[in-house]
Amino acid sequence: MTEVHVVGHTDSVGDDADNEALSLDRATAVQTFLVAQVAGLPVTVEWRGETQPVAVEEGLPEQVEAARALNRRVEVAATR
Repeated sequence: MTEVHVVGHTDSVGDDADNEALSLDRATAVQTFLVAQVAGLPVTVEWRGETQPVAVEEGLPEQVEAARALNRRVEVAATR
C-alpha cells in the first residue's frame, strides 16, 4: 500500500512557536484533503516551521516577498 508523507513549512515572519503551529496547520490541511479523497490512505505529517527554507529572504522588498512565498509550502511524497 502507498503511504503519503506531508511536511509543512513557513517563511521567517513570526516567532518559532507561531511558525511551527502554522506549518502543522498547513500539513494537516493537506492530510485532511488527501484522506477525504482516498479513504484509508495512510498519511503521516511533519512540520518544520521556518527551519528549512528553499529561498533566502533577503534583498529588495519584492525579492524578499517572492522568497517568503516560496518558503510557505507543503511538500508531499509517496512511498510504496
